[in-house]
Amino acid sequence: MAKKLKLISSSDVDFTLIGIASHLKDYRLIWSINEILDLKFVKKLDLRAFNDKLKEMLTYPLYFYDQPDLFKSWYFIGNYNEKAFLIPEQKQTHFFILVKGSLSPEFLSGLSKMVKKVKNILTVHHIPIKSIKNMELILNDLELHMMEISK
Repeated sequence: MAKKLKLISSSDVDFTLIGIASHLKDYRLIWSINEILDLKFVKKLDLRAFNDKLKEMLTYPLYFYDQPDLFKSWYFIGNYNEKAFLIPEQKQTHFFILVKGSLSPEFLSGLSKMVKKVKNILTVHHIPIKSIKNMELILNDLELHMMEISK
């Protein structure tokens, strides 16, 4: 009798997810965020993620900024394309800032306050990673995508 194996992933890497609601285009918004936060997000090829409901690969805007000296990687990701949301439970959220690496609560609070200063941002909110049911799949897609484009 064949045994079933189950892969259990336990990542020690901390991720922080910040949701942003804004009607600005991604390039306009990221330019303002770069100015306010003194970051240097760079446009990458759109993130390709598989949509289970539609059974197809969809693309979402992706920007990246790396801080290797602080052990942080920053991702700015759009939540919507013309067919579906990347994270369906966050339909009121237009964009995400995903930070790989630990952030203190004080830093996160200051970051949110700074981002809120951008004109035409409706709201900024912290989203607990564990509240997103397909987050591990999204993180896997993101990691594979970044490996592919860095070849």
